[in-house]
Amino acid sequence: FFTAQSLSNRSSDLGTLLDSISNGVQTIQAANPGPTSIQKLVDSAKYTTNQALSTHINPSGTAGSAFSAASLTINLQANGTAVSPTHTARDTIDTTIPKLNA
Repeated sequence: FFTAQSLSNRSSDLGTLLDSISNGVQTIQAANPGPTSIQKLVDSAKYTTNQALSTHINPSGTAGSAFSAASLTINLQANGTAVSPTHTARDTIDTTIPKLNA
């Protein structure tokens, strides 16, 4: 009788332990998507950074040689109002840019 009672108590203790382990596993499974999503975000940022680093931008060249103010119509919107800067055929890129900025 005492042996049976001892084994029954031990079985109950093991059942409680199994329930605790099961709860722990469920908690870990519920928390797993967070770090997985963060890892995907980091991988995406890493890919984007590598793409940006591999892009070569060449800022050299001159715009003045291909610029013709006489053949260019510029229509701008400033605060919802149409603005058309005045330029002449003699204007260069260097004289037109300040007019656009004004």
